[in-house]
Amino acid sequence: MGFWRKLILCKIFFLISLPPAAAADRDQITAQIKTFIQGQLYVPSAEVNVIVKTPIERIELCSEPQLSLPSRKKIWGTLSIRAMCGTTRHFLQASVEVTAPYLVATRPIPPKQKIQAEDVALQRGRLDALSVSPLADPTLAVGAISIRMIGAGQPISANMLRNPWAIKMGETVKVTVSGDGFSIVSEGKSMDNAALNDVVRIRMESGQIITGIAAEKGLVKIVQ
Repeated sequence: MGFWRKLILCKIFFLISLPPAAAADRDQITAQIKTFIQGQLYVPSAEVNVIVKTPIERIELCSEPQLSLPSRKKIWGTLSIRAMCGTTRHFLQASVEVTAPYLVATRPIPPKQKIQAEDVALQRGRLDALSVSPLADPTLAVGAISIRMIGAGQPISANMLRNPWAIKMGETVKVTVSGDGFSIVSEGKSMDNAALNDVVRIRMESGQIITGIAAEKGLVKIVQ
């Protein structure tokens, strides 16, 4: 009998010899992980496929383990999922495939360009196969400013964009200082670029440097 035939027969024998409870446990934990991952996703109409790589039949796993992700950097691809059974802790290796809509550029977008609605579109595909975590909502991109070149068809992630500047470095801005029963308005020169709600430094006419919040275009607020 050839080597490969022997190997295949051994694998078939191993699978047949698995007790029914082990197979049921694998199906059960796969379904539980799928439900758990779906609960972590904030992506509309996402389809999740889970492949558990850890040999479930070799560990004593309870029927309803408490699942969690030690690292929240990603929730797809190859993951290590913590499964707690009382005080007993297991780590399960799983491959998680997520198919969902994500945002791509419809044409080349140069740096420092304000994103228009026609610059982006939704495309459905495998998120776990991408090198970035793309945006899924066009409203998060439209009106933002690109910070680097984005190629046509390229997935768009949050770190490729910034909010428009409400305050520009070197610009003369109004500064309002308010507190309990008082409000003072003066002017100063911005030392930073700042989007809405960003912290910005202002050099006052006296030379004093203060820190405030970019409240709107050309206005910085300081609350005492």
